Amino acid sequence: MLMFSIPRLSDISITVVATVLIWGCVGSPTIETMCQTDADCQAGLQCHSGRACVTRPEQAHDVLLRIAPPLGSGLVQEHFSASLSPEPDMYGQTWQLSKPAAVRGTIVRAQDPFHSSIPGTLIATAPGQLNGVQLRYQTTSYSTPRVFEGSNEAFGFELLLQVGPAYEITFWPDSPDIPPYTSTLKVGGDTDGWMLELPADGELVTVTGALVTSADARAGCDSSCVGCVGVKGLRVVLVDGSGHVCSSRAVTDDAGAFSVQVQPSVDKAELRFSPSGSLKPLPTGRLSQWVDLTMAWKKKQHQITLGQLNLGAIEQLVDRNILVQDVEGNPVGGAQVIGSATLSSPSQCADQTQPLFSELKVAVSSPTDIEGKVSLALPQGSVEVQVKPAMGHIAANWSGLLTVEKTIALNIVCEKRALLTGKILDFEGIPVGQATIRFTSLADLKLSPVETQALADGSFEVRLDGGDWAVVIEPPEGRGLARYSKHLVNVDLLYEPLPLQVVLPAPTVMMGTVINRDGEPMVGVVVDVIAQSMAALSTKELASAPESMDRALLVHEMHLLGTSFTSEDGRFEVLVETSQLAH
Repeated sequence: MLMFSIPRLSDISITVVATVLIWGCVGSPTIETMCQTDADCQAGLQCHSGRACVTRPEQAHDVLLRIAPPLGSGLVQEHFSASLSPEPDMYGQTWQLSKPAAVRGTIVRAQDPFHSSIPGTLIATAPGQLNGVQLRYQTTSYSTPRVFEGSNEAFGFELLLQVGPAYEITFWPDSPDIPPYTSTLKVGGDTDGWMLELPADGELVTVTGALVTSADARAGCDSSCVGCVGVKGLRVVLVDGSGHVCSSRAVTDDAGAFSVQVQPSVDKAELRFSPSGSLKPLPTGRLSQWVDLTMAWKKKQHQITLGQLNLGAIEQLVDRNILVQDVEGNPVGGAQVIGSATLSSPSQCADQTQPLFSELKVAVSSPTDIEGKVSLALPQGSVEVQVKPAMGHIAANWSGLLTVEKTIALNIVCEKRALLTGKILDFEGIPVGQATIRFTSLADLKLSPVETQALADGSFEVRLDGGDWAVVIEPPEGRGLARYSKHLVNVDLLYEPLPLQVVLPAPTVMMGTVINRDGEPMVGVVVDVIAQSMAALSTKELASAPESMDRALLVHEMHLLGTSFTSEDGRFEVLVETSQLAH
């Protein structure tokens, strides 16, 4: 039996997969007849299979193929390097999916004589060839071991992986009382008996404390906290230097007390807290001074007591009525109104020049009713308020500082969103009706994209907030056109935006065949063609987008050239547009 102990938690990476449309190719709805012979196409284009006028790229472009077999096939998603070549290829390459490695094992606590399986989620990740595109596999660890196909023994989990890469294995226990753990694994084939051994309780450091409030800023500094009141309902975790959770999770009780356990070899960690879902507005923040665990490990101390951590005097919240209208005086219903205030943090006991907490805030949010009204519990004084009307509404986002007083109602007037008009044409100047145009805000990647659809004459209009927007155009199925994601649009609410006219170029067709490890064609396999580099993303416009998984998702969205799925004979055809690729 193979056994691995766990040295420390390292970076946890999660890949988000965007939902994409299926193009009219071999395995998808039939492309409408756009040509019968080359004579039906413009000069320099060829009629492909009597269905679409296509071109060849002027130079070769490296692309990534992400091939995902259907569920139940016993195979896993794989990535392949490919090339869009200027030379025509009647059938394209054949891509063979390999037999995945089956890693079976059990997750247990050290010193557990029964080797009881711990339930949770096991995630394996390996770097991909493009930011935001990673190999990611996950499975469930069961509390009751079971016999998986291909094995005669019972194990707590089975994880199917592509052979070759070195994986980071992260285990997230179902129980909040157990910290997450990470190890590494490189597989060359099936592995039975892989045991992930979590440290025993005696190998962990327990960090205890209490989050309390008091009007006396020095309360708690002399170990006594007269008049302090515990803050119940705050979720507390410790986070390592990479920004990943390295402790168990706790929620403060009536006295504000918490207790979390930290895994071995974490030198220092930051204590963070946030509301656990309570209806009562509670503060969010982090302890300014990191928790030093070095001496605890060296001296084999298994507990660190932080004492009572005084959040200070949290001001009484006052219910304030807010009315949201547009510039014409119409109520803005369904808008999300968010109020947040920065709280004054007491000073550290040992250093009066430094605050005890950083980013100490309280935030509340609620939607407006049909009359544009909402009531929020806000602290008195200066409050940052954001208004986010529903997508497609004429009213624009609004943000600003408001002074909250007991007797004054708050009225907010939103400017109009800019009306962007445009037209989508194909390479012959024919309108592309029913095309979907999707706008993603670079200022706030957490917002859902704004979508609209072109009319029969190719025209469209959409209301947008100010800022930079990434644009993706999805032609309708059957038009013989490729997905297009070249444009970045800037919108200024002070000026009427210029009409956006987009001409979709003639596409290139990428063909191929997918077979299984026995050489048999596979049907229903999803094939994504992803660009290695894009001209639109090599410019500085994306520099303002925050570094996050949301940004990685945007990069993936903009790099995706097209999607298809295989037919009965394993063949696929994907229409891609190459002028947007970086040279």
